[in-house]
Amino acid sequence: MMRKGLALEMIIMLIMLLVVAGVIISIFIQQFTSGNISDIGKERLDEARFTAKCEELCRSINNLASGASFCQHSAAVDKNGDSLISQQEIGVVDPLMDVCEDKIYCFQIYNCGKIRKEGNEQFQVQACRRYVCDALAQKLGSPQEADAAVAERLGPGACNLDFQSWYDKFIGSAPCTNPPIN
Repeated sequence: MMRKGLALEMIIMLIMLLVVAGVIISIFIQQFTSGNISDIGKERLDEARFTAKCEELCRSINNLASGASFCQHSAAVDKNGDSLISQQEIGVVDPLMDVCEDKIYCFQIYNCGKIRKEGNEQFQVQACRRYVCDALAQKLGSPQEADAAVAERLGPGACNLDFQSWYDKFIGSAPCTNPPIN
């Protein structure tokens, strides 16, 4: 009689264990099949996709238009939630100052040797300014018309940057007709 009670208890415990295991497994499966990726994981995935796109655009540079495409490609990469990223946080390739998280460009995070190849520029941002200005001047008809269009394509973003931002230092208000640094 004692053995039947012990066997019955073990069967009940085994059934309870299977139910608990089933609930845990179903919660685990729901978590991974619902498409919910943690915010940190999503940010890293977005950043990796952006870097891969920059690499692809760099490899495909073979004329003025493709060089300008690399230079103008941007993405929002929120590293710390404060709308501003320091150069240490993104590992900029040129000695630039802080950048806005809502507008990070390929030339700021990816070192593309093809960009500097044709010009004499010390910094990649200078080469990009030249590529974008030349492409827009060709498209719009003059460097003066290109000046206004550059702000749309190479704007610094919406955050408050330091006194002299990378944009002021390397792009400026008349980047095609009177660049700040040649």
